Amino acid sequence: RTRTHTHTHTQPPPLPRRSRYRSMFTIKVGPQRITFMIGAGPQLQFIKAKDEVLDQAPVYGFTIPVFGNGIVYDSPLEERQQQVKLLVHSMNTKGLEAMVPKMIDEAEEYFREWGNEGEVEIRKVFSELIIMTASSCLMGPEIRENLSSEIARIYHALDGGLTPLSTLWPAAPTQKHKERDEARAEMVAIFSKIIANRRSGAVQSDDFLQKIIDFRYKDEVDGSGKVVKEGRGFTDSEVTGWLIVLLFAGQHTSSITATWLGAMLLSNKEAMADCLAEQRARVPDEASLTYANLLGMDCMRRAITETLRLYPPLILLMRQVMPDAGLQVGEHTIPKGDVVGLCAPASNLDPRYWPDATAFRPSRYLPDASNEAMFDSRSVGHGMMQGFMLSFGGGAHMCSGRRFGYLQVPRHFRDTSETLRTCAPAAASATCRCRPSGRSCCATLSCR
Repeated sequence: RTRTHTHTHTQPPPLPRRSRYRSMFTIKVGPQRITFMIGAGPQLQFIKAKDEVLDQAPVYGFTIPVFGNGIVYDSPLEERQQQVKLLVHSMNTKGLEAMVPKMIDEAEEYFREWGNEGEVEIRKVFSELIIMTASSCLMGPEIRENLSSEIARIYHALDGGLTPLSTLWPAAPTQKHKERDEARAEMVAIFSKIIANRRSGAVQSDDFLQKIIDFRYKDEVDGSGKVVKEGRGFTDSEVTGWLIVLLFAGQHTSSITATWLGAMLLSNKEAMADCLAEQRARVPDEASLTYANLLGMDCMRRAITETLRLYPPLILLMRQVMPDAGLQVGEHTIPKGDVVGLCAPASNLDPRYWPDATAFRPSRYLPDASNEAMFDSRSVGHGMMQGFMLSFGGGAHMCSGRRFGYLQVPRHFRDTSETLRTCAPAAASATCRCRPSGRSCCATLSCR
């Protein structure tokens, strides 16, 4: 039995403005102009733009105190692009297949401690479970086996240091920022010992952490092809920073999505029944929990896609216009220095593209259904190339870990969905909120 609450959407703020100002409008936040682009055409242009035209780094610099210096948004564009390639190559099929047994082990250990009945908060369940999965798959066995509780504590301090004020003043002398800085220094101290053992050869492993430690930037060569500067590797602080990036990516978005998925399915009996039937057919036991079977669960993936459409983990996608000539969008020119923004809920709930836009209807992606073209079970593209749906971003910056999410969420939901039961939901309301509230995610546990 479960007690859940559904959520009725009100329109995200940009949608009413789109009806008044059409596909583009500009607001000012202090001295900064922010131009929003709404609609498939402008959004597709945003997604396809090269980094030299629309750059992330000036906008997301507030993350540097968390991720650290020398990586991601604190690195030159060419280095940043090489870093992204490292991540993409590490998330290939071979790498993901190796992660599935770790996901299984983590889930077995976590659910072993559950009793036969009681009340659970599914947001808390997925947050705890997925941070263990992420640390096990992305951080190496030394962390998961010895320090996982410490990493969870440090992660929450780092996450708590990303406040609305941080986006405007990341160095503001606040208690949250103080705890953030202390947590990052503690993370570096923990990982430096592990990295030293890896570099010395005392510990050897073919995992994600080792790939980051072994990474080298490309050599710089002159016109004749002669190496003028050898590519360097990451420092200990930069390795730690990348592990923090991966932990945020692996835990934050997946736990939010899994929680909303639970709330949606537990409130929609037909969709839940379809997913359970597919689970029992494709993954009836632990031995069947393979990479191919998990990614082949189209019913579950349609449910996840619909959940991501309604509740995208990231609300805004932002870039800064870099060319002196500005950015030409139709008849309009957005000047250099403007921040250009896309609002994921505004696109994902746009009634021009999504019939019955605020309803949870995974069936909309079935063959011959209204949004069939926006679902691609092979590439996990889900309408990104058309610019309709922004839950994973798009273009060169589409989320590199989306297949990782589509592996761990169905795997973990398999156990919880067989344990929890549905009942009549109560109504609640939500605007552009990416995290469910606590009481909206409580469920009564009743094991068979």
